[in-house]
Amino acid sequence: MARSWLWTPTGSFLVPYIIMLFVEGMPLLYLELAVGQRMRQGSIGAWRTISPYLSGVGLASVVASFFLATYYNIINAWAFWYLFTPLGERPPPRGMKIGGGGLGLGARRAPRTPQWACRPRIRRPGLCVCMHVCPFFLGSSFLDSPGFSLKDVTPTPPPAANIEHLLPQKPWRQPMGFLQASQPGGGRPSSLPFLCARPHSRGGPPAYCPLWPSSTPLCLRQKVTEQVPRPCPTLPFPVCLQVLGPLCFGDQHPPIGAVPILPHPALRPLPSPVCVMLLLIPKDPLPWSVCPLNHNRTGYDEECEKASSTQYFWYRKTLNISPSIQDSGRVQWEPALCLVLAWLVVYLCILRGTESTGKVVYFTASLPYCVLLIYLVRGLTLHGATNGLAYMFTPKLEQLANPKAWINAATQIFFSLGLGFGSLIAFASYNQPSNNCQKHAIIVSLINSSTSIFASIVTFSIYGFKATFNYESCLDKVILLLTNSFDLEDGFLTPSNLEQVKSYLASAFPSKYSEVLPQIKNCSLQSELATAVQGTGLSFIVYTEAIKNMEVSQLWSVLYFLMLLMLGIGSMLGNTAAILTPLTDSKVISRHLPKEAISGLVCLVNCVIGLVFTMEAGNYWFDIFNDYAATLSLLLIVLVETIAVCYVYGLRRFESDLKAMTGRTLNWYWKVIWAGVSPLLIVSLFVFYLTDYILTGTLKYQAWDASQGQLVTKDYPPHALAVIGLLVASSTMCIPLVALGTFITRCFKRKGDTPPVA
Repeated sequence: MARSWLWTPTGSFLVPYIIMLFVEGMPLLYLELAVGQRMRQGSIGAWRTISPYLSGVGLASVVASFFLATYYNIINAWAFWYLFTPLGERPPPRGMKIGGGGLGLGARRAPRTPQWACRPRIRRPGLCVCMHVCPFFLGSSFLDSPGFSLKDVTPTPPPAANIEHLLPQKPWRQPMGFLQASQPGGGRPSSLPFLCARPHSRGGPPAYCPLWPSSTPLCLRQKVTEQVPRPCPTLPFPVCLQVLGPLCFGDQHPPIGAVPILPHPALRPLPSPVCVMLLLIPKDPLPWSVCPLNHNRTGYDEECEKASSTQYFWYRKTLNISPSIQDSGRVQWEPALCLVLAWLVVYLCILRGTESTGKVVYFTASLPYCVLLIYLVRGLTLHGATNGLAYMFTPKLEQLANPKAWINAATQIFFSLGLGFGSLIAFASYNQPSNNCQKHAIIVSLINSSTSIFASIVTFSIYGFKATFNYESCLDKVILLLTNSFDLEDGFLTPSNLEQVKSYLASAFPSKYSEVLPQIKNCSLQSELATAVQGTGLSFIVYTEAIKNMEVSQLWSVLYFLMLLMLGIGSMLGNTAAILTPLTDSKVISRHLPKEAISGLVCLVNCVIGLVFTMEAGNYWFDIFNDYAATLSLLLIVLVETIAVCYVYGLRRFESDLKAMTGRTLNWYWKVIWAGVSPLLIVSLFVFYLTDYILTGTLKYQAWDASQGQLVTKDYPPHALAVIGLLVASSTMCIPLVALGTFITRCFKRKGDTPPVA
């Protein structure tokens, strides 16, 4: 399902995708489920049972899964990074005036408000809302409550700050009285859901600290007429504040321990996940929504201005990408820590084997559907969503003759269903022998493909909004340029008469129009829609660019990256199961190491190798693994699997085994597909795949050029081509090499068992 979100079928691929589903995806899914359920072993043991010469098929699946797990978990690390980064440094606000009377050279800077003071983001009468405090968490009576004094709980402000004249005049009788007043009827403050508690250090009653989402202060009231930020006392406690305080306030947060913790019997502690959720409330604006200032603080960063804020955040802030794959650079510690966290989460999920994995899958599979439904409702209500949907469902018949369309559709089916990786065989080996695997194959394949199409509807509704937004922004810039250049009346130029006015201006003022012409952009909605991307560009550039233009973008950001994280973890559970099941089935390994140690070693090795993708050139190596580690090898693995079942093990024998297990006769449709259609189709795709690489010539990759703010095409260096060859050969060569080794071993055994001639 994660692959379904990173790649969604468009109008050009929808027809090949559906055809590949019924002639390749569904039959091969049934084949692998039946093999695993019949042999009751992992991929290596299952194919060894069919024939000792086929042990290399299972080994090739394990190698492909190992490569996939190595590079795929970096996507989860990036998702963690996008969740955590909004909690850090606040970017410059939208519409910030730069240069001239703003931050230009020689301009006088306005006095900077201390970060520990309350900055209202949402102004309501009588209420100071710090940073991102959601006003609906407050009771209505709080707005009409009298002020309260901080004589008993006054923080220690910076020496230069004088805040006495800002304090309210009417004190509360008790320090925590304002909490009770936040309820219409007083009593327990249930309208303050984010509360953290700790046991008293000396065994006394619990001490409680009310904590707002994404900030730790409880702000004072502020008069609407006063445009002066009000100070906020910080109520510290050992865990929540010491972690969240610096994140919310930066280096100028109030000193920890300035204010004592106030015990109050009316407050009750909430579960620890509530405190954890505080970390998931990002700041406004999102860090990828605006460009950062340059070093002189006289303008925006040049690279970001040439590209876009989302591209800059992805290539510079997240990847810190190098100009070429030759410049490896150093390991970026922020993505490296996120990668370690991602592997730690995976290890905890697979620690108990299928017992814990099954429980986790219920959550990782159900949550994305809930988020997709929310995004569907939101996406269909966005301006321009119909443009994206029309682009998606409009087939381009000329693309059907392009072999790449069929190769891409087949590759998507392979990845989305997990064919050839051995994970299906591993999971099916735990089924009961009487399980109806045919019904499960049909249901899973239909649900999976429906999810891909459903996700594509959500994707293209949002993508249509993004394309329409960019198209209309382009038109607005052209209209503004022509209006200012030719002194036209405001409102005279509109998108409807733009082309007519441009023709008139070109004929009436040819010299002046020729000077302005290089600055006029060619705005086209179809070109905006045709620039669709896949993979990481779709996940971390296109979606973030659309999210930043939505209302309440922080909420949509959290939902999206949580969904992406759940999809990635769910995929990783299948990948690791394909690796661990053959290892735990091996008596040599399981005799010396427990299952927990084997899982830990696999995660540790993958994590160490995955650190390559956190280097400055790591994204280039990620593309190499993504393009070559498990594409050509999967075609070969699945081809050998179908030939092995139909012609080595025997189709009639396999049919009788299925009837003995499930009590059902094998339908003619499965026989025809397994014995003829699927092998021929895979061979055709294999030939198309090799032909495409031969005709392409030297393999190329997309490198980020910071001076231009865009991607440029470069040739892979020799050492990168060598790695590509090793990735392809390491999995595909397992099949012939293991078969050859088995043949040689049997020959030596026969010679050793032959009695000497007298």
